[in-house]
Amino acid sequence: MWPGWRQRTELPICVGFGISQPEHVRTLAEVADGLIVGSAFVRRIETAAREPRQQVLGEIGRYAAELLDALASATRLTRLTAGDSARWRTGRDPLDLQ
Repeated sequence: MWPGWRQRTELPICVGFGISQPEHVRTLAEVADGLIVGSAFVRRIETAAREPRQQVLGEIGRYAAELLDALASATRLTRLTAGDSARWRTGRDPLDLQ
């Protein structure tokens, strides 16, 4: 992390540029309070116009699960590996409330 940030603020420090791989999550989880993944999801969602919706949702879910698993392994948050990660692996539309 950048030197002196913790001394300059009591606010949470979040990192959000270039995070797209599980390795990035594992490395930064130890020094940041939060990680923001945006563009990597957008790139995957862009394929929705060319592939079946369920396939795209499944791929996005698997990607999210990889990132959650990396976060869980780096921070030892077991609650992320069991419930959240498994839910994403199903490929279900998170907006489908039925």
